[in-house]
This record gives sequence, C-alpha cells and structure tokens, in this order.
Amino acid sequence: MLEKIGMVLFGAAIGFIATWYWKRKERVQKQEDDAKRDRRADDTRISDLEKRVAELSAQVSPFWSAIQAKIIKDLTHPSPQFAPMDRLLAKLLSLQITPLEHRVLDRLIEERIVSTDPEITEEEKSSAKILKLVIPKVIAEAEDSMAKTIAP
Repeated sequence: MLEKIGMVLFGAAIGFIATWYWKRKERVQKQEDDAKRDRRADDTRISDLEKRVAELSAQVSPFWSAIQAKIIKDLTHPSPQFAPMDRLLAKLLSLQITPLEHRVLDRLIEERIVSTDPEITEEEKSSAKILKLVIPKVIAEAEDSMAKTIAP
C-alpha cells in the first residue's frame, strides 16, 4: 500500500516537473520570438530613418552648403592652436553640431574676426564674418528639411 502511494506521488511529481519544464520552454521560446520580431521592426525603422537622413542631406540647399564648405575650407588651419575650431567646423560641415558646440563655435568665430594673430589674414576675417551670417541659414534649412522628411 505504501509502495502504491509512493509510486502515485512519484508519478505526480514527474508529471508536475514535465509540465513545468514544457511550459517554461514555451514561455522562453515566445519571449525569444517576440524579441526577434521587435528587433526586425527596429531594424526596419532604423533603415527608414537612415534613408530619410540621406534624403535630408541631399535636400539642404546646395548654394548655402557650397558657400559654407568654401568658407570652412578657408578657415581651417593645420596649426594645433586652431584645432578646437577646426573640429567644430568639421561637425558644422556634416550638420552634426550640437547647440552647445554651435555657441562655442560662434564665440571662436567672433575671436577670429577680431584676432590680431599674424596667422589670421584679412581674408580669413572676412570669411569668418560671412560664415557667422551663413551658419543660421544652413542650420535653419537643415532643420526645415528634417522636419519635412520626418513628418508623416
């Protein structure tokens, strides 16, 4: 009799463990499937955003971009003294400058305009003045294009 009760309990325990194992396995498989589906959706969304950014880059007014590129080339120096401004000019050229970096660049441009450094020519000072006027136009057009590109 005790042996029968033991076998029944043993069978119930085996049944419980097997059920728990398979339910857990199904739950883990479902989570993995959900994660894969979410990843595919994220990848699709990222791909769409990359296409929109590429479109944006092509839509910024070529005129203002060309002027800005020429001026940035004129203002870039190989000297370590001008490296901070050169780095910010490169970010500006690729339209990846942050508002804080833009304020720092604006201050550096002001310094370049009034500089008495012999390495700074009058032509560079003029280019700096022009760049100060062109930057807001290029950034505004980039933001406007971005808003149009991202808007549904």
